[in-house]
Amino acid sequence: MNEREPYLSQLLGAVIRASLRASGLVLTAGLVLFLIMPGSFADRLLLGGILLVVITPLFNVLQVLFDEIARREWAFVAVTIVVVLMLTYALVG
Repeated sequence: MNEREPYLSQLLGAVIRASLRASGLVLTAGLVLFLIMPGSFADRLLLGGILLVVITPLFNVLQVLFDEIARREWAFVAVTIVVVLMLTYALVG
């Protein structure tokens, strides 16, 4: 096992946690701002928070991909790549 893969997995785990925390903060700020004075900036904050929540599963699947590469489980790597492609297509459109 290469030492780089576990590091990438840990890094992606930290990115997932940071993404969830950031989305919670952005959604809370957008909701508070929307309740105080509805407007376009509050809407943008809410959409940004939702976007962070939607992107988070992609980071999780990437973490699984790196773990499976480290384990040399090529069948699972292939399936995970298909899932990454499907999520990316769903997000990009």
